[in-house]
Amino acid sequence: SGGYVGSSYRYGSNARQIALSNSLLANYNRGYNALTNPALLGSIKEIEYGFSYLDMSLDRYIQTFSITIPAPPTASIGLSAYILGTDNIMGITDDLVSTGMYSAWEGYGMLSFGTSMGNFSPGVNIKILQSKIASYTADGIGVDIGFLYRFSSDFQLALMLENIYAKYSWDVDIGDINHSYDEEFPGIISIGISSKFYHDLLFLYQSDFNLDFKNYVHRLGFEIPFFYISESGSNNKIDLRIGLNNKNNVLNYSFGFGTHIYKTKNNLNIGLDYAMDTGKFDEGISHLFTLTFFR
Repeated sequence: SGGYVGSSYRYGSNARQIALSNSLLANYNRGYNALTNPALLGSIKEIEYGFSYLDMSLDRYIQTFSITIPAPPTASIGLSAYILGTDNIMGITDDLVSTGMYSAWEGYGMLSFGTSMGNFSPGVNIKILQSKIASYTADGIGVDIGFLYRFSSDFQLALMLENIYAKYSWDVDIGDINHSYDEEFPGIISIGISSKFYHDLLFLYQSDFNLDFKNYVHRLGFEIPFFYISESGSNNKIDLRIGLNNKNNVLNYSFGFGTHIYKTKNNLNIGLDYAMDTGKFDEGISHLFTLTFFR
């Protein structure tokens, strides 16, 4: 399930998404709806911002930013960026001669649009892609289309078609030799379910089917609200989260939490989300934090 073109983007764009094992396709993801499913943009009423800098083990990092602007009466526009990479990679030739240290990164800028048509909402992402390995650079474009249907306020169904026409186009010069070729992203079809139960317990399910490799990744997420009274006497809430998936035929788990941390005098709310990546291949534990800003 990993190692193909664009697979790094499926790690997740924010701590809530990662803690719930990327099972949020059919659930409102404040600050990051465009990066989750553009069809969710039809539910937004106020401007939202999301910012993540995920500093991970092995010199890896993910940076994401998203702003969503309502376009009344029933639509929204999103502008987002997603960048990931790693530093301090040792280069070695076929003859085992060191070529020094280098870095690699890839990312995209994205324009999103979504609208609400009653219980049904469609949305689209248009991506400008770039990948850089040492001094070599590739560019590309990609399109995602998402759909959301609300059976009720507590039950939603989503469908997303990812990586439509998505590819990297490389043009590499090595001495007098030029290599030009394309790396196509595999198409991915995802379906998702979001349902609330007793005491607002949130159940999430998502299944991703890779059209090139003909394999499924099944994902489960549970979000449990926990209420407590602060020293000032006010009621506060922490959302406890756990996720499970079967990626690479191994049952992987994740967990985290989210809470509201501050409200400014002009009614700007700030939320904090946390996820722990335990490291599936002994790469070390990563602690991931995300901030969201909303009114």
